[in-house]
Amino acid sequence: METKYAQFNTGEPGYYPDQMKESTARYKHTTNITHSPLFNFKKQIKLQMNKIISCAIAVMTLWTQGATFAQQPINTQRIDSFLIYITGQNRFMGAVSILQDGKTVFNKAYGIMGTDREGKPVAADAHTRYRIGSISKTYTAVMIMQLVETKKLSLDDKLSRFYKGIPNADQITIRQLLTHQSGLYNYTEDPERANITSPVSEAGLLKKFAAQKPDFEPGTSMAYSNTNYVLLGFIVSKLTGMSYNDALQQFICKKAGLQAVLPSGNAVTTQNEAVSFILEHDQWQPVPETHVTAAAGAGGIVASAEATARFLEALFELKLTDSNSLRQMLPGAESGKISKMNSYGFGIFTMPFGRHIGYGHNGHIDAFHTSVGYFPEDKLTISIFANGLNMPLNDIAIGVLSIIYQQPYTFPDFKTVTVSETEMDQLSGVYSSSAVPLKITISQKEGV
Repeated sequence: METKYAQFNTGEPGYYPDQMKESTARYKHTTNITHSPLFNFKKQIKLQMNKIISCAIAVMTLWTQGATFAQQPINTQRIDSFLIYITGQNRFMGAVSILQDGKTVFNKAYGIMGTDREGKPVAADAHTRYRIGSISKTYTAVMIMQLVETKKLSLDDKLSRFYKGIPNADQITIRQLLTHQSGLYNYTEDPERANITSPVSEAGLLKKFAAQKPDFEPGTSMAYSNTNYVLLGFIVSKLTGMSYNDALQQFICKKAGLQAVLPSGNAVTTQNEAVSFILEHDQWQPVPETHVTAAAGAGGIVASAEATARFLEALFELKLTDSNSLRQMLPGAESGKISKMNSYGFGIFTMPFGRHIGYGHNGHIDAFHTSVGYFPEDKLTISIFANGLNMPLNDIAIGVLSIIYQQPYTFPDFKTVTVSETEMDQLSGVYSSSAVPLKITISQKEGV
């Protein structure tokens, strides 16, 4: 049985060059194994196994602990200590911003954002802008709902109103694009796609979309597809008569006093824009950048962690849409309960932490990993952005949230444990528990 939760999670489909897949798979795979947010993982296993996966089991139990939060002061010093620690261990570079009751209570960057012309590292600061990846979908969904409010668009309009050449365009509705129920193939999964570090035209993308076979009939299933939000971004431009970037500035940034930028090309360090890195041989190495034209409404926005937190807060404070639009954007709005079909709202999913329910989105583009969540009951907003990551972003979110909600939390131990092949043979096998619908397989191949 596979259980999926839309918590702070790095396992979301994203935009990244082919050479990134192997590296990102390392911690995406780890995330899927070690984090089941509502599981209390208790079982008796060998002592040797405990040494290897005790950390994973401890994190699993965290999600079931009841948490209380009565607007007590957030221990920002401990959060800072945690982030300094993982940065010093070469596990993280990026920024974290926390808002409470409309006030910024924590906003700090760690590590570097890039290098100068002489190749010297340039430190990131609290205002450094990062590629937010698929958090861009929330911005796009908001602009779509603004168009619905002004009667320029209906959620029941068919895609054929704008693009007749897309498969099933006469059946796919705007609502189905928003909720990933269109069945359109996710074009970023195409192994033969062009190098997305180069510019891509709208006509070129539409031609690609028209040639791709749908995964299922519209409205019969749900599958995350970047194609949906690229098309929605194009529709925003068509109906506003503006470029996506100009519409973003006009209808979101100016309206709520925010800053966000759709880049025209590569990041510019002198403009405080970060590049992303992967760790190779204990050194952070820059990653080629996806060209904005290949992401746009699905993942092309650049913003600071604080500005993105302010955006989500503004949405829930009804500064960007009316209450009816926001209600429709939330997962399970129509039925009143969340199922597999409606687990993704309009650019929003749920982010549970214990009894606390947040709403937001995550992102992944190049080696950037991002998450932003708003917890309405506590008027709490958290952005966690990474432009260098050597551990699951979910682990970082768990650490920060545990400190905020005053849960027991021990900083992770990154010490390496050497296990002989003989010991590994003894540990190999499938581990399961009647209490948890999850199996962990441990095996080795060629000494790994």
